[in-house]
This record gives sequence, structure tokens and C-alpha cells, in this order.
Amino acid sequence: MIRAAPASRILRTEPPDVRRAQPQRRQPVPVATLDGAGGASRRHVVHGRSLLLEQRRTRALVDEAVDALKRGQMVIVVGDRHSGFVGALVTPADVITPEAVNFLVRHARGPLYANVDAELLDALGLEMIRERTATLERAAVHVPVDYRHGTTTGLSAGDRAATIRALADPSSTAADFRVPGHVPPIGARAGGVLRRPGHTEASVDLIRLAGRVPASATCSILSENGSMATVAEIAQFADRHGLTVLRIADVVAYRREREDVITRVGETMLPLPEGRFVAVGYADRFEDGEHMALVAGDLGDPGPIMIRVHTECLAGDAFRSSACSCQDSLSDSITAISQYGRGVLLYVRPPGGGRARIRHIEPPIAPDLGEHDEKAAETAVNGVALSMLRDLGVSSERLLAEPCPDSGREPARPS
Repeated sequence: MIRAAPASRILRTEPPDVRRAQPQRRQPVPVATLDGAGGASRRHVVHGRSLLLEQRRTRALVDEAVDALKRGQMVIVVGDRHSGFVGALVTPADVITPEAVNFLVRHARGPLYANVDAELLDALGLEMIRERTATLERAAVHVPVDYRHGTTTGLSAGDRAATIRALADPSSTAADFRVPGHVPPIGARAGGVLRRPGHTEASVDLIRLAGRVPASATCSILSENGSMATVAEIAQFADRHGLTVLRIADVVAYRREREDVITRVGETMLPLPEGRFVAVGYADRFEDGEHMALVAGDLGDPGPIMIRVHTECLAGDAFRSSACSCQDSLSDSITAISQYGRGVLLYVRPPGGGRARIRHIEPPIAPDLGEHDEKAAETAVNGVALSMLRDLGVSSERLLAEPCPDSGREPARPS
């Protein structure tokens, strides 16, 4: 019998004090095999305790960034391989100052954009650049504008700050702007990072979480030689200026944990070679794919349960590729849960659209970028898994008490 529980039951443990996110500095790994070459997660199975620790990290990091934005300060948001690992400075648009604009263009050096909630931007009637060729993957860039009132050329830091603040002002109208100008507005798509995991949507989502007008100013961070800053250089930049760094995937996971983004669509008894499970299917409001939970035993009974999260691997799970161990890991997880007698296998299709599901066959990337991309993918998957556990009524206390057969100790079976 599967029992759902209210959201208030799950994951109440307070997060630790995290000052800023640092890139993972683990030993480089070969990228010649199918599993590593595409930047896909090599750790396809996540245990319940690891899931809880990652959730605490994400909570603390996003909360810290939101607190900074509440105070009108800047944070850094970093993308994955599909956004070029770009790091962008983010600051609230409604209170941006000439000094902040000068800092962005002087230290970050990249293009300066005003990112505005699409509904707010559409009300201004500004024209989108190449609207007919716009796709979900591309940013919705509009024609650059200047604020008409109290500005001169529109190029100075003061003029651009005034333009960005006006774009964030719900009382502004199209008549308040000159076209073309010097500040390109970008529309943040409805649904935010859950619909399009880009810098625009991540920045506006963070600003909205901070309780401000959903509009931000962003500027990509460049190296001193003019190339895009590397992940290591972004970390150094953050240290130098005392800024919090987080990934787009952190915002995705943070929202997925808290919002109703999946819907239970059905359940049935599913006999497998390892045992009998209840299969619970979930549809995703923002993704085309589905997710599934395999439940063994009665989750409503007291005591620990075994949790495993498996990220879908098309090459390994479906075609049994010898380049990865995903199919074996999946089978081992199902067997472990069946033998323990009570637990859940969460089979998650990675968020991020079709590209996220064929990561295994994408071109090779440098080991340090592969580590960063792997972690971002895992974080996004964990957000889905936490949503599924919330629906199943699994609390943080159950995750903390999870049996650990991998430790070498024989786990106590539920009575």
C-alpha cells in the first residue's frame, strides 16, 4: 500500500552554512569511453543519504544567493555544456545603479542584458529579434532600447542603469523608450528554468524568489584575454569579489523540490525477475518524458527504507552498452531493494529536453568540464527524485535512516 503525504512532512532538516559553491576538484578521469566522453553522469545510482546531502547543499546555496539578491547584491550563475559553461553576473534590475553597471562592464567584460519576465516585457510591445526563427533553446532577445527621460546618448553607465530600471518598472510603456538603443532586453520564458534552463530564466527565477520585480541585469564573465572565462577562472573571480556561485541546475532542483511539477498518472503491480514491485508512473509538466518509481513493501510502515535513484541511460539501459555499467547498476539496485524488503527505485529521465537524454553520444569535453557538467546533470535529476519522494510520502528522517548495504554491513531487514 503506497501512502502519499503532505509536502510538509518531507526534508525538514536545516541546511548547513555554505558560503559559496566551488568547482569540484576531483582527479581527472579518462574521456575516451562512451560513458565519460559525452559528459554524462558516471554515477548513475544515487543513494537516499546522498540525495539528502545534495538537497541540503542546494537549499543552502540557493537561499544564500536569494538573500544576496534581496539586498541588491550580485551573484554568479554558471551553465552546463549546453550553455557553454558560461558564468554570468546577476543583479536585480529594479535597483541597479550606475556603479553596478560600471562594475559589470569593467570586470565581467561581456555583453550587458536586461532579463525581464516575458509577460512584463510583452506589455511594452518591444519587437523580438528574428521572432520567426525563435526556438525554445534560443534566448528571446529583443531590439535594444534606451530610456527617454533624463538620459543623453544612452551609452553611459548612468543611462544604461536608468534603462534597465525602467524595463523593470511595471508602469513603463513603449513610449518611454527609444529604439534602437544600447540595452538589449531578453524575455524570460513562462515556467522559468523548468521550461528553459538558461541564464535568463535562472536569473529571473532567483530575483522572483527574492521577492523583487522579476527582472535582472546579467553580464557574462570573460577572461582578461577576451575569451570566455573557464570554470576555474569563474571561481577565482568569485573569490576575488566575495560572490556566491551557483549553477543553473541548482535553481532547477530548488524549484522542483518545492513546486508541484510532476503528476502521478497511474500505478500497477509489476513482476520483475528480482521480485514484485508497484510501478508508479509520473508525468512532468515541463518535460516530454515520464519518470517511474518502483516500490517494494509498504512505505507507510515505520522504519528505514532503501532509496536508489537511477538516471536513465539510453545506451546502457536499453542497448546494454559495454562502455558503461548502467544496466548492471540498475539491476543491482532493484535486487538490493527486493532483498531488503522495503524501498523505492526512482527511475528518472534527466531534465533538459532531448539533448539531456543523449549525453552519452555527444562530443568529448575536457575532464574538468566533464566533472562540472556531470554534477549539474546529477543536481537536476535529484530535484525530480525529491519531487517523487514527496509524492510517495518519504520524509528526510527516512532518508537519514536508510540502510547502507554498500558499507559492508548486512542491513537489517524490515520486520
